[in-house]
Amino acid sequence: MVEVLFCGAELMKTENQPCPECRGIMVHFVETGEIYSNYSTHLDNCNQCQRFVEEVFQKQSAALESLARALRKKK
Repeated sequence: MVEVLFCGAELMKTENQPCPECRGIMVHFVETGEIYSNYSTHLDNCNQCQRFVEEVFQKQSAALESLARALRKKK
């Protein structure tokens, strides 16, 4: 399990993990959107890292949708 910061504040736990060689780089990528060019090629070819990033982005998307619904209800 990996803990990733969501919007710089909230920790999100994942079931998938990036490959051990680039765990820190992938966590940095999902937290900031920044990735080093040599790791973007790695991400294109590493199924394990792809599953990790996909899971994180799906969870972030769901959290943002939930926030949007809550904000609409307050209007």
